Amino acid sequence: AGEYAGEGEANGFVYADENCRNYDEVIELYIRAIQEKWDWEKLSNSGFEPSWFLRSLEYDGYILKDLNRDGIDELVILPKGSLSTNGLENDCMIDAVYTLVDGKPKRVLYSWDRNRNYLCADGGIYSEGSDGAAYFTACIYDIKDGKAVVREGVQTTDRMDANGEYLEETVYLRMTESHKLYDGEEISEGQADADLERYQNMLLNDDSDFVPFAEYKKKSR
Repeated sequence: AGEYAGEGEANGFVYADENCRNYDEVIELYIRAIQEKWDWEKLSNSGFEPSWFLRSLEYDGYILKDLNRDGIDELVILPKGSLSTNGLENDCMIDAVYTLVDGKPKRVLYSWDRNRNYLCADGGIYSEGSDGAAYFTACIYDIKDGKAVVREGVQTTDRMDANGEYLEETVYLRMTESHKLYDGEEISEGQADADLERYQNMLLNDDSDFVPFAEYKKKSR
């Protein structure tokens, strides 16, 4: 193992950030990966998503913000561009969200090729994901009890006829905290489009709390 416990032990499902003792160690891990220019294999083996991993100390960084208003800050790792009005259009998404569980950081959300996350102004996380051509998810997550929990959302799926043949029409479903995957209440395409537009208008466009990795100063957290 390297300086950070768990590094290089991904085959045992112990990732480089799992044994970080505080947010400082998480931030320092990202800085180290950028400075050392970790390659695809090392990023993957350390539990990170190589396709979208941050690369700049100046333009990438973090926000410490109490997303769920429980008095404890979450740590959001993200590029500054994700906080602009065109972040969604430019695929400029947040990298990961950490919260504290029993005083230790836990990664509760992260972006990858098929799932992209964006910070909302009200502390929620807007997420877009796909499980295939007919299966699209757009939802708002809240951080609750150390987990990302669906507040509301929309999913698309397909439908079969009585003979088991897939129909061409797309089915739109409502997501809630208690829903089971792809079995929510059916809604109209118009309602789904309206919800999707509403979610995208919830995104945070304020970068005043953003701290570039280059300006990181260690604090006891």
